[in-house]
Amino acid sequence: MKKMLAKTAFAATLALSTAAFANFNMGGGFTGPTANQTKVTAAEAAKLSDDTNVILTGKIEQKLGDEKYMFKDASGTIIVEIDDEDWKGVTVGPQDTVEIYGEVDTDMFEPSKIDVESIIKK
Repeated sequence: MKKMLAKTAFAATLALSTAAFANFNMGGGFTGPTANQTKVTAAEAAKLSDDTNVILTGKIEQKLGDEKYMFKDASGTIIVEIDDEDWKGVTVGPQDTVEIYGEVDTDMFEPSKIDVESIIKK
């Protein structure tokens, strides 16, 4: 009986450890463009259709609220939405130039914004 209980406890521990390891993400990966991403300006991005993949280069001027920031380049500004996990340890300020990889997110009643997939400090 003790052996069976020990085996059951071991199996449960192994299952929990495996599940925890499977959900562990080191945060690394490829940060370059996908095959269909194009470098655009903020003004150009604002006019593109929903789900268009884009690359923007400029500066993040300020935080607007929960995961929303004002991005600026020479052409103008656009709101970018950067989920907490998409920062991947990158820290930037208004003086830093960044390259943003993401996709256009359009909404009928709001200006277009960029849903950021990754950000690189230049």
